[in-house]
This record gives sequence, C-alpha cells and structure tokens, in this order.
Amino acid sequence: PVLIHELIIGSDDLKVTTNQASVRITNSLGEIMLQQTVNISNAEIHKMILSSIPPGTYIVSLLSNDEVFSEKIIIY
Repeated sequence: PVLIHELIIGSDDLKVTTNQASVRITNSLGEIMLQQTVNISNAEIHKMILSSIPPGTYIVSLLSNDEVFSEKIIIY
C-alpha cells in the first residue's frame, strides 16, 4: 500500500487512446468514496486532495477504455 493524503495523476499513468479517464476510490466494502473524470491529454497533471475521505485503506483505480490500473492506498 501507498501512504498518501493527496493523489496526483499524470498522462503517463495510463497509455490510453482517449483523452479522458475515470478515477475511482473504493473502500474495503466496495463502496465508491470518490469518482471523478479527468482529462489526461496534453501531459496535464491533476492533483486531488483527499481530505474529504476518512483515513483508512482504499483501492484507487484509473479506468480508460479497456485499461484499468489499481493500487491499494492508505489515506492518513
């Protein structure tokens, strides 16, 4: 797991054929705590402050077309 308090997403995180990706953070029960669509074109970097989500262990998923990248994170 990765210990974080903010999430930074760059266009290099996914090799995609579209300009948008969905970012989803789910808890251990599978409940969606945060879901946001981000524009990942033009090497943009997106910073998401996670202070609205209680501390704990979560799964962050980046979804675009048929590609999914998931990682366990700990929000503190």
